[in-house]
Amino acid sequence: MSITCAKLAKLADYYGFDLDEAREYIGLPPSGKRGRPIGSGSCEKKPKVEKPKVEKPKVEKPKVEKPKVEKPTKVEKPKVEKPKVEKPTKVEKPTKVEKPKKVEKLNSKSCLSGYQLFLKEYQPILTAKHKANLKPGQKLNIADILNGVTCEWNALSDNKRKLWNQIAPLRAN
Repeated sequence: MSITCAKLAKLADYYGFDLDEAREYIGLPPSGKRGRPIGSGSCEKKPKVEKPKVEKPKVEKPKVEKPKVEKPTKVEKPKVEKPKVEKPTKVEKPTKVEKPKKVEKLNSKSCLSGYQLFLKEYQPILTAKHKANLKPGQKLNIADILNGVTCEWNALSDNKRKLWNQIAPLRAN
């Protein structure tokens, strides 16, 4: 059964409760904290009319003692010995066959590509050119140097690139 704000207000007036006390007594949240804003509904607080509060006499309930029931003691069960099961003997694993070791390459370092060798050769040249063209207070930018080397590599003919790629493994040492 639901109770409306109007019914709650009537009961609060009849029994002399404050409206918020009545809401609290029946387990509702106080008005104004949830729902519609205060003043928009019919649950507005009405001026208090002082009526004498009727106090209900408190009736004490007699305490009834429950009889104590003793728990039955645990009966120990006789232990039954399990027959011992023999474990199977361990089967020896066959020894591992050793794999032949990989043959080491003659060059412990990996070979350079033609582009990497070209970069090693031309980077100092382009760095010197860039340093000569620097304005006072300007820093050397490595990205510009690497872009210049890449542009020169791309400008090479296919025959010259093949030549650099053939020379690169020989010069790796």
